[in-house]
Amino acid sequence: MLEVEDGSSRHFCAISASHAGPFHACLDCDSHSLHCTPCIVDFHSCSLLHRLKTWNGTYFEDGSLANAGLVLNLGHNMSTCREGGGKVHTHLVTVIDVNGLHNVRMSWCRCYGFGSLASEMFRLQWLPATLIRPGTAFTFRVMKLFQMLSHVARTSAWEFCMALLRITDNVQPDLLPVSEGYFSYF
Repeated sequence: MLEVEDGSSRHFCAISASHAGPFHACLDCDSHSLHCTPCIVDFHSCSLLHRLKTWNGTYFEDGSLANAGLVLNLGHNMSTCREGGGKVHTHLVTVIDVNGLHNVRMSWCRCYGFGSLASEMFRLQWLPATLIRPGTAFTFRVMKLFQMLSHVARTSAWEFCMALLRITDNVQPDLLPVSEGYFSYF
């Protein structure tokens, strides 16, 4: 078990064999290999809600695909908009999924005929918290899981949210940005 957690003996990318760090390990992939930043971003272009740990030279610390540079391009089949003149404006959105809370950096096409950010989120099966400038979204998977747990196990919304916070950070869940507002009343 310690060998899996110890990144000090693995100083190369499993894909490119690069020795240039930082190195990342994905908690949600079956492979627990270390990857350099360009490879982890390429490898996860369709797995946006995977959780990362980043080797800092001494231990693994929490990382994210957004911090590694992954940007979700909405519209144009997830390719960068060519009509925008090279100006890409990104927006950081908190997405709640069954494996916790994620910061996802996204850009969306503003070409004629493409929808709003909220409508693009619906296409991803994400439910935006608001329709105007959404900063938070819930995946349909997490909504379905809550529905099943509330009906079968009688899990309350508060218990479900607290479990998601603990999945995200079991050591200090009260330090997560979303726990400052609603959860402070309990």
